Amino acid sequence: MGVDELIARYGEMARADTLPFIRVTDEGFVYFNFNDPRAKAHMYLVKEIESKRTRRMEGSGEYKEEWEDEWVKVKLHDAQHAMDQIGKMHSLFIDRTDFTSMGEKINVMVYMPDNGRDK
Repeated sequence: MGVDELIARYGEMARADTLPFIRVTDEGFVYFNFNDPRAKAHMYLVKEIESKRTRRMEGSGEYKEEWEDEWVKVKLHDAQHAMDQIGKMHSLFIDRTDFTSMGEKINVMVYMPDNGRDK
């Protein structure tokens, strides 16, 4: 994977949301559709999927009904982490270490090229 592709992928992770996976019925019910072509094209944004299906019988006699519930939890990759990685690639963040020697501070000069940014 080249640098441009890596930065593009992190950018997509930083801006990601669950919209490619969510469908809403006319009645307002929300469900996940991972089979949709748009969802399939964005599956790399998903870090984790959990689902649980339960079946139960409610009522008795002629009023007895079978119900089925399912919940789905979708976790995307961490957007903050992706933004931090992009910032590091562009040298936006500087990690500084405070060096001391025998109780006296040592001055450390750090050269930071401006990478074409305005001062």
